[in-house]
Amino acid sequence: MRSDESLKKSLVAQQVRKISVSARRRPVEKVPSLGQQFKLALQQYRWLVGAGIVGLLCVVLVVVGVSVYRGERQRKGLRELGEGVLALQTGDFNRAGSELALAEQHLQTEHNNYLIQLTRLNLGYVAEQQGDLSRARQYYEASTEIDGPAKSEALLAVAHVLMLMKDDTAAVAVYKKFLERSPESPMVEVVRQKVGDK
Repeated sequence: MRSDESLKKSLVAQQVRKISVSARRRPVEKVPSLGQQFKLALQQYRWLVGAGIVGLLCVVLVVVGVSVYRGERQRKGLRELGEGVLALQTGDFNRAGSELALAEQHLQTEHNNYLIQLTRLNLGYVAEQQGDLSRARQYYEASTEIDGPAKSEALLAVAHVLMLMKDDTAAVAVYKKFLERSPESPMVEVVRQKVGDK
């Protein structure tokens, strides 16, 4: 029994020696370089990187889609504005009004101030020709609120409609605004005569 026990101890001792010798002979592992660490991290978290790329791709597609949508709206608005002005010139005020109303809807962006101003000015003219002076006044006044190249023309249109509505005091006040804003306009003398009479 003693020999069995000593045999077991000797076998265990041999196994321990083999393990310790093989552990001593094993080469020391090198620390991976920064590039290798990055590559390992990418492999380890490839699903996360893939999700990030897919997310970025989705954002790019949304931005492109919005840009195309806005561009198409603007092109549509320009077509409708052209159609409305053409209908206005031919005397088809109902068609002109509907085309210009659509143009106003499609041009409602921050970069189309002049086009919106022009559209509202024409909508006011349509309303004036249809005999709806209060609606014409609203369109003309909305056009004057935009600081664009047609502002002087819009001020003259507001004053004209106010005169038609028999509100001479308000018309004179608007004519004076026109004179302050556009002292070089060829209409200055005509407007001065109107203001001088009141």
